[in-house]
Amino acid sequence: MQITNDRLAAILDGMAGTRVLVIGDLVLDEHRLGVVARLSREAPLPVIEQRDLRHLPGGAGNLAANLCALGAQVAVMGVVGDDRRGEKLIELIGGGGADTGQIIVAAGRATPTKLRIWASGDRQFNYQQVARIDTPAPSPVPDPIVADLAARLRDAAASVDALVYSDYDGGVVDPTVASAAVQASGGRALRVADSHGGFERFHGFDALTPNQPEAESFLGRRFKTLAEARAGAKEMRVRLGCRQVLLTMGAQGMILADESVTPLHIPAVAGAGIADPSGAGDSVAAAFAAAQAAGAEPAEAALLANLAGAAAVAEIGVAAISAKDILAVAAAGLARS
Repeated sequence: MQITNDRLAAILDGMAGTRVLVIGDLVLDEHRLGVVARLSREAPLPVIEQRDLRHLPGGAGNLAANLCALGAQVAVMGVVGDDRRGEKLIELIGGGGADTGQIIVAAGRATPTKLRIWASGDRQFNYQQVARIDTPAPSPVPDPIVADLAARLRDAAASVDALVYSDYDGGVVDPTVASAAVQASGGRALRVADSHGGFERFHGFDALTPNQPEAESFLGRRFKTLAEARAGAKEMRVRLGCRQVLLTMGAQGMILADESVTPLHIPAVAGAGIADPSGAGDSVAAAFAAAQAAGAEPAEAALLANLAGAAAVAEIGVAAISAKDILAVAAAGLARS
């Protein structure tokens, strides 16, 4: 299946003004970029002189940033700690255009952070990631905060076009919070979950966007062929009572399993460069949800999401992919075909 430039542009235009509520684990992404200057005297390792420091919203914050870049009206619901990192994260999310009024600041709780170290040679700047240091969130989220999140979600769900869950195992997407989407939307709002596991929480959702290892873990088997991946995506959809499963498989592209008899395989964008895959799944989920909220058919939304993922992996660090970025990837693909 292909999508014309005119249809692609029409879907992207339709995303403007769609109302989306993002619920999930908020993470501060920190990137330190530098050049290798010399070997350390204390140990056989390179000394990296820092040249750049970047802070970006990660986790659900990145998914929200992608939705904002696509023109959606976005509100974010989640938890941060009462620390400087939490303040910075709220500042970044709000600066990207999202409403941060539903973010809970939890006393005594640390804001989760992912620090990535990048290095290049002293005469070229082809950065490579050399280390990552995670400061995970304490878990679980206290019961009173979970109850507060569920109540807020039920109040807000009736006024949005889509509910998108972003689960990074940080404890925010408790089963109580997940089930609140089904109770609150009454089938009106599109319900999408981008989760690392625990898919039973999202039974009856409209769409799930797992990657291949996550789907394999859920089903308890490896996908050795494309046929097995198709069958796995279809089985996952049926077992979880979902309308759609969009299975992402890196260089092998994506598989969309919906009510169609045969799941659709979408090849990866030919010739797309890869700088950093971090956050590409957020870009895919955001584009897939926003496209359907704008009236696209599931297959059209999957094709658009494939383009968004290709644009995301070409950037260092998580990236907020815009309609312009998607159109550029589509144009480059057409030029090569």
